[in-house]
Amino acid sequence: MEKLYIIIGMILIYATGYVISLMALKRYAKQLGVDHYDDNDGRYWAVDDYQSNSAAWISFSFIWPIFWFITGIFQLFKLISNQSKKFLNNLDNEK
Repeated sequence: MEKLYIIIGMILIYATGYVISLMALKRYAKQLGVDHYDDNDGRYWAVDDYQSNSAAWISFSFIWPIFWFITGIFQLFKLISNQSKKFLNNLDNEK
C-alpha cells in the first residue's frame, strides 16, 4: 500500500508541474522567447521542428522533469564529492 501512495504522489507531482509549466509558458512566452511558433511566415520552422506554440510547449512541459532529475544527480555527485573532500581533510588534520 505504501508503494501505491508513492506512485500516486509522483503522478500528482508530475501533473502539477506539467500544468504549472504550461501556464508559465503561456504567461511568459515573450520573455522566454517561445511565442513565435504560430507565425505563418516560416522563419522559425527552419530552426526546429515545432510548427505551433502548442507543440513546442507540450515538449517543453515533458522535458522539465528530466532536466531536474539530471540536475539532481549532478548535485548529489557534487555533494558527495564535497563531503568526501571534507572527510579526507579532517583525517589529514588529525595526523
